[in-house]
Amino acid sequence: MRVPRKLRATVLAATAIAAIGLTGGEAMASVSLSYVGRAISGDGNMGSEISAYSPSTKRLFVTNGATKKVDIFSLANPASPTKVKSVTLSGLGDLQSVATNGSLVAVAAYTDATDGKYLPGRVFLMNTDGTVDPRAPQGIAVGALPDSVHFAPDGKTVVVANEGEPKDYCQTAGEFVDANDPKGSISIIDTSAATLTATTLEFTAFNAQAAAIRSAGARIFGPGADVDQDLEPEYIAISADSKTAYVTLQENNAVAEVNLATKTITRIMGLGYKDHSVAGKGLDLSDEDSATNADTGGGAAISIRQMPVFGMYQPDAIGTFTGADGTSYFVTANEGDGREYECLLGGSGAQDEVGTRLRALGLDANFVDRTNVAFDSNAGRVSPTRFGPTAFSGTGTTYGGSSIAPSSGAGLTAAYILGARSLSIFKAPAANGVGSAVLVGDSGDTIEQKVAAALPARFNSDWCVDVGGCSGSIAEGAVRPMDRRSPAKGPEPEGLALGNAFGKTLAFVGLERVGGVMAFDISNPASPTYLDYLNTANFAGNIITGKATAAGGDVSPEGLQFVRASDSPTGKPALFVSYELSGTTAIFNINGT
Repeated sequence: MRVPRKLRATVLAATAIAAIGLTGGEAMASVSLSYVGRAISGDGNMGSEISAYSPSTKRLFVTNGATKKVDIFSLANPASPTKVKSVTLSGLGDLQSVATNGSLVAVAAYTDATDGKYLPGRVFLMNTDGTVDPRAPQGIAVGALPDSVHFAPDGKTVVVANEGEPKDYCQTAGEFVDANDPKGSISIIDTSAATLTATTLEFTAFNAQAAAIRSAGARIFGPGADVDQDLEPEYIAISADSKTAYVTLQENNAVAEVNLATKTITRIMGLGYKDHSVAGKGLDLSDEDSATNADTGGGAAISIRQMPVFGMYQPDAIGTFTGADGTSYFVTANEGDGREYECLLGGSGAQDEVGTRLRALGLDANFVDRTNVAFDSNAGRVSPTRFGPTAFSGTGTTYGGSSIAPSSGAGLTAAYILGARSLSIFKAPAANGVGSAVLVGDSGDTIEQKVAAALPARFNSDWCVDVGGCSGSIAEGAVRPMDRRSPAKGPEPEGLALGNAFGKTLAFVGLERVGGVMAFDISNPASPTYLDYLNTANFAGNIITGKATAAGGDVSPEGLQFVRASDSPTGKPALFVSYELSGTTAIFNINGT
């Protein structure tokens, strides 16, 4: 996932990149991040997405979506990583994820066949030299669109989240085409087997429980899709004893629990909705908020405040740890993600679940603060989801058991937005099956508050990678103005890594849009405590024209990995972060006492 006393800014002479850090004096300033070096793909956008580190070989394996290869770097000198080789895996449409247990490397991808995203994907195993395992030279068949791959801590099992993303929701002869929406699934591979095959688990047993899943605070809303088609596994965390996997179902605002011993899906847990009208859970929802209660607010400003909207957590990355009391917790980075597909709202053509701004929607007389909320300077410029958990009155239309907001006239009773702009800590309910996850702690509006203090001129900004140019005078590859992302998921906490160091349980969250990594102490699950924020982007650089030398620094963190001191190439606890837009993987030391 999302006010300080001290601001520290250090210029790293070796790279001429400004590293912006923020240490909370009121919090525990005994843990901080410092830049060590970076591996540069040289390919820019998509050149570095997910990485995995092998301590025994001091090699870093990075998925390069730009070349569709796995880049292998040596971290013998972590201040200056060197590329050893790039590995091509035949017949692949795109690489999605990579993981290692130190000696084996697992790579997940979908095939290069026509519509390969919607067909069974593959996982390749290879050694640390990049040689494919002879037990499965063509890879191991898994579910459609394997989005995330992980080794269990015991190193013996690979678990894969297969997203099963839909192609469209269009009908043929009045009927939904099942083949256009493959089932979301979870694959389990025993790496010690003589023959490598996957056991793939689907959610078919939950098909009759769509209403219960919605009631638990999740979403089932693909028009015509069954539950097993609608659920989209995204990312995985595995318990320290290698017995339990937690899998985010991002678009569905839910998490699944898997018993790896029995190979069964034991729970679907709805995450519920974050009330942003509560003190400490505010957010900035406007990029025209320099005025008060105005239809044309004018200029951008930082305005983090309580608003009568609800955030859907919709986490991307997830982690898990055992608390001091022996309770198992899972931690989420609450990015948010919406659907945009043909026929999503009926009819034809591409349709977006968040296409209309709040100011253009009809607000019911019971909508909280109806008089002011729709001003552009307040929440008028945010686009709520059309698929909310509550019924709309007036002209609302229902698809797939969820409500569609009206485009005009009275009707909208509450606004639900994508993401929660935070880090959250949950625990499972007592019973198996369908239920609501128990929210234990949340970072509230801390992420936006800390970014605002550290980088006020770049608050809620992002980089332009639009082919053909960007709006206004912004060059392609350059950073865009501050506040631009405020109406749309803000900083977008996406990547996440957990680790134990200096007597604390630590969580590190990558902020996809403005960039940088934020550190929290989650030793007390009910009260995540801010520790540090480090952003190594060069806001004066260009991530396209300067991609070969990483002139833009590190931009748009995607995958994070914690490495304990005994395994680290630096001799200290470390954090490896892959940055999608800059095509770099940065190495940070975690400093503490």
